[in-house]
Amino acid sequence: MDRTKTLSYLGFARKAGKLVTGMGTCEIQLKKGQVHLLLLAEDMAPGSMEKALAMAKRYDVPYKIIGSSEELCRMTGTSGRYVFGVTDAHFAGVIASSIEKENESAVK
Repeated sequence: MDRTKTLSYLGFARKAGKLVTGMGTCEIQLKKGQVHLLLLAEDMAPGSMEKALAMAKRYDVPYKIIGSSEELCRMTGTSGRYVFGVTDAHFAGVIASSIEKENESAVK
């Protein structure tokens, strides 16, 4: 599955200042109601994944599990991150839509 387009959107969001990274920072922004989409790396530790999913549910924010931490970090210019929060509603919609299109094309 080619994630290049989706990961590019993630990079654009980072450059625009509309992306927060890391579990702690994302949780702070979730509490403030600033996160519109939570992106989680596929290779997160099970306990961390459980915590991140609980945060998404608690704050009623959609989430997507996509790519490895390495892929996500490369596109966002970060390192060692597994949780990414999109703080712009438009970017969140575009990224979520792109992920859904990827998933549809993978099923075909």
